[in-house]
Amino acid sequence: MARRMHSEHKDPLSGAIGAIAKFFGAALFGGFVSIVFIMSAFWLEMDFLWNRPWVHIFWIIPVGWGGLGIFSFDPMLNGLRLAIVLLLPVCLGGVLCAEEARTWLSTGGTSIEAEWVRTEGKEVILKTPRGKLVHVALNRLCKADRDFVGGKHRTSPPDGGNLPGLIASLNGPERLVEKADLPRRIAIAALQQGKGEAMREVLGRWIAQEYRRRASVLLNTKIQILARGANTATCLGHLCGLDIAPEVVSWLLSDDERLSTIADALAEGDAAAEFARIVSALYAHDPRARDRFFRLIVAMGVVWDQPRPMMHGQMGTAGIPHEPDILDRYDHFRAAYSSASGKALFDRLSVVALCFVVDTPVPVSELSWAARNVHGNTSSWERKFAEIRYDRGRLDSGTYVWPHGPYTLEAIEERGGICVDQAYYATLTARAHGLPAIYFCGPGRRGGHAWFAYLKGKTNWALDVGRYTYDKYATGYATDPRTNRRMTDHDVAYTCEYALRSRDYAMAHAYVRVAEVLLEHGDFKAAQECAQAARARAPRYEEPWEIEIASYQKQGALDALLRVLEEKAKRFSKYPDIATRARTRQAEVLRRLGRGDESAKLLARQARRVGEDRDDLAAQILRQQVVQLEDGGDTKGARKEMEDLLEEQIGEGQKLLPLIGRYLTLTARTDQTHEAARFMKRFIRDCLQRYGSSEKNQQLFLSYLLRAHENDGDDSAARKVQRDLDRLSE
Repeated sequence: MARRMHSEHKDPLSGAIGAIAKFFGAALFGGFVSIVFIMSAFWLEMDFLWNRPWVHIFWIIPVGWGGLGIFSFDPMLNGLRLAIVLLLPVCLGGVLCAEEARTWLSTGGTSIEAEWVRTEGKEVILKTPRGKLVHVALNRLCKADRDFVGGKHRTSPPDGGNLPGLIASLNGPERLVEKADLPRRIAIAALQQGKGEAMREVLGRWIAQEYRRRASVLLNTKIQILARGANTATCLGHLCGLDIAPEVVSWLLSDDERLSTIADALAEGDAAAEFARIVSALYAHDPRARDRFFRLIVAMGVVWDQPRPMMHGQMGTAGIPHEPDILDRYDHFRAAYSSASGKALFDRLSVVALCFVVDTPVPVSELSWAARNVHGNTSSWERKFAEIRYDRGRLDSGTYVWPHGPYTLEAIEERGGICVDQAYYATLTARAHGLPAIYFCGPGRRGGHAWFAYLKGKTNWALDVGRYTYDKYATGYATDPRTNRRMTDHDVAYTCEYALRSRDYAMAHAYVRVAEVLLEHGDFKAAQECAQAARARAPRYEEPWEIEIASYQKQGALDALLRVLEEKAKRFSKYPDIATRARTRQAEVLRRLGRGDESAKLLARQARRVGEDRDDLAAQILRQQVVQLEDGGDTKGARKEMEDLLEEQIGEGQKLLPLIGRYLTLTARTDQTHEAARFMKRFIRDCLQRYGSSEKNQQLFLSYLLRAHENDGDDSAARKVQRDLDRLSE
């Protein structure tokens, strides 16, 4: 009896420990199952699970608790656990079937962000982002949304249809919301029938007409519908006259997001025919995943529509020839973005960012090597720059061109290199892993240098990896992969502006799309209204400012032009490049109005404002002043401005050299060579005191002094300088 009583006694401490153990055991078990499930989801490309991490609770808790039922012999607990585990497929089914949110429009013009749940009879049930269910009568939805509900599971869009009938409907008496989808259908039919240019004009006139008409919808809804039409007209302008298969046309234009992406991605100067060929090839190449990787396909088309230049010119003859190999190159990046981390990275990349990934002017084998052999994470890719051993011997010997055979990533890793090789290696290996990166170079106090930038966080670029503060590289230059034109690191910084990714920016962009069409059709007042509405929503979005400026220029309204340029310069004071461009144009308008003194003072103030941090902009402004003075006949004033600029910049080392060259060219052209020789004699003496510790620097500065005496015709002084140069070269 005593033995039985002892065995039935329960220790409270051991019971508590057991409960805690079971709790943590459940959590560990559930976490393990969750990880397995997520990995399976990635393998099956169920990326919607990754996009909605809150759903993990559906399997972490019930699977963990239910799974621990195997350790219990309590029938009631086991039954409850089993019931919860059986509910798991239901929970997952709800997740798998969930719809992405979209904008729904009513016939009255109101809009709502919600996801489609189901249709019951003549009602559509929608769910708002906060989880509230909304019942909407089907006949209250606009025609485009009724078509969406009716064709919910349609896999391929219909063709545009009867073009004359569609145009008649577009110009008919129906409400604007009933016409929302007509521009896109007209575009599809027009491209399929070879009438793109004519229909672009039709759409432009319709947008201008509908903007002026008093609509029975909210203003924002009206602008969104007209912006969709403007996107369609833009796409027609780029794609008309091209040989594109009807199914590709339908694929490109039958979805709002794809339509907007194409309209934003293509620009004047793009090789549209080659873009269409690349997109068509990738459409046929990847039918299974082309919708998911649409932005990647567009980036490939935008970048590879023209030959890719080498990243820098110091490879010599060792640069590896490459072919576009579009399909293999696309497959490489698709594989990079199909991994768990790659999926998350791809989902946050725009077409613009992807252009700084796919611009890889090397054989695909180089990308494959980097993917296999170079590893790291997005938060610390800057280490790749320093991982390449700096070759001090090449620098000391002046061997700036690669001397070690084929210029491969593997060879750079093995041999080391100088700054151009470090930046090239870091940039290209980042891109091989799908990480946007940019190769920069620029002049500094000790000469040229190269560094790189990469997308470090979700939206922010690390712009100064390998950039040395002492050398004062005011501006870094790169090649824009979309246009092959020069861009600066300041351009990249501007695109990182958070305000440009806000909801207000999205609405402002819609206004800009409409304003562009209105400006093209000569409706300047309406274009200005739209531009001002866009500016009010996104003050640091430059495009609406430019539209308003263009409208005043076309009207010859110089006073209004001065006013908006003044406003723009103040608004963009955070971005010296943009502010300086505005001030420069403002000065030009003042000159046209005969207010030359005001123009000169304005430029001088701006030069002082930016000079401390941006000597390149200060020099640019002063060069413009010199041109203005010379054009106005004040050649002496132009020379004096250049001399003042040289005196101010004397501490900038090798940045001085091109300025000295411009000064000598100016004085030779304006017959002021004697004054120039006198100034250069003193100025070069000061330069040699600062930088004359090396024979190379002495030769550089003396060669400019020699040129000054030769321009002046002073043979005696020129021979003396030449003797000094000969002595240095012995």
